[in-house]
Amino acid sequence: MNKRWFGCLMMCCLLAFAMPMLGEVTQGQALREELPYQLGDRSEVIRDIREALFQIRGLYVEQQRPGEGDGELWSAEYDEALAREVRKYQRMQGLSETGEIDAAMMDLLLPRYYARIDAAARGALVLGAMSASVRTMQENLRELGFYSGDITGHVGSLTEGAVMAFQQAHGLEADGFADEATLAAIAEAM
Repeated sequence: MNKRWFGCLMMCCLLAFAMPMLGEVTQGQALREELPYQLGDRSEVIRDIREALFQIRGLYVEQQRPGEGDGELWSAEYDEALAREVRKYQRMQGLSETGEIDAAMMDLLLPRYYARIDAAARGALVLGAMSASVRTMQENLRELGFYSGDITGHVGSLTEGAVMAFQQAHGLEADGFADEATLAAIAEAM
């Protein structure tokens, strides 16, 4: 009797541990089944896509206006403004300019978005960052001949491009994220 009870307890523990993972697999499959996203679609994933396009490449993606929509910063609706930016991103990435978000675009878009978030969490200066450190980095990159924009203290696409150019010229991973190694290389080059 004790063995049977112990076996049931172990089975319950395994199921309790495995069920959340099964849900994740199901959600991933469901996400793939929703593709492609196109005009008129609504999904929480579309919010992530809007933010990813804005954060990764600084593409203009309309945000919700106060008092409109569902109160979220990014709209969950696939509208014409988003379709324009999707086509622009597809062109930049050498994809077919369909204006629809398909698996090929998702595979390119979201990993870069999540890599940027991870880099920022580790303290890297990434697209969207604003600080005195960014200002110093811009000044140093300008002095080294990699940056020609205004000294704003804000990492925009021009600053990100300068970081990438510096990284490439100095044998670093050219991801545009000014991490500790990149900042040390910039300081050393001064």
